[in-house]
Amino acid sequence: MKFEIYVNPRGKISCQGRLFYVGPASSLAKNSMPRIKLDLSADEILVAPPVINLVKHAYSDLPQGGFHTQCYSYEEVFAEKIRALGERTRPRDLYDVINFYRRPESEKRAIKIKEILLKKCEFKGIDVPTYAALEKHKAECQTGWEDQLSHQLQALPPFESFWNELPEFFTWLENPKSPLVRLHETIPVKAGTLGDESDILNSVTVTSQFNLLDRIRFAASNHLCVEIVYRKENGEQNTYLIEPYSLRRTADNNLLLYSLKHGTLEIRGFRAERIIESKATTTTFVPKYRIEFLPNGPLNMGR
Repeated sequence: MKFEIYVNPRGKISCQGRLFYVGPASSLAKNSMPRIKLDLSADEILVAPPVINLVKHAYSDLPQGGFHTQCYSYEEVFAEKIRALGERTRPRDLYDVINFYRRPESEKRAIKIKEILLKKCEFKGIDVPTYAALEKHKAECQTGWEDQLSHQLQALPPFESFWNELPEFFTWLENPKSPLVRLHETIPVKAGTLGDESDILNSVTVTSQFNLLDRIRFAASNHLCVEIVYRKENGEQNTYLIEPYSLRRTADNNLLLYSLKHGTLEIRGFRAERIIESKATTTTFVPKYRIEFLPNGPLNMGR
């Protein structure tokens, strides 16, 4: 355990520490033990009331009722990320802000997010972030994009695919009463297909297919094409480059991954259990339909 007491830029006492541990991930750490980084500060403002969330714990020693903890609200986290992006323009802040912006939960929360952001910036004594102000630091942010993010992501999206979405984001933020331009049309599916992914994510049952679909889910939220190896009914295997949009369950309890074949834009429904391999690529796509295949939690393959 190692802690450092220091004076932050506002002249307030803060504490930063690292907690080293021995555990399942120890063998993966290179030249050092795995660690958890802790930042302790009394120099922050909490604008919205905290929310009580269940701590995810997938092990057998979970007590009845589980563990709960106080957390920032969704709006507070989003506003804090925007504040951080404006104050330091780091690649991970850009990545987080655009990912928050893309999520459907954000669409009707702009007014609350803006209110919280204004109070946070006032407390810190900084200007409210704008695209014009950030543009001055674009080159610096782009330079660190690969170094700061490539080791944390399955595949690194191109910097421009995130930076170029900032003007649209700030238009939405600066005019929170204006409707957000979103793709509301869902990808056409076969008759008899039931529900979207939100209906499938109620179970914690996970099979070996989880990692395959989780990689696809990551790619979808980052607007990256996925390369899949797919086994047809006759046993033949083909490789496809696809744009993933939605995961649906059929009446006979099969999971179908609905996507567009990249290039031809042909709509295809792939049986999840026949996907042998999946790999997020660095090829981006501009969504033609609403992306429902977002990272929300565990998947129940039902088989």
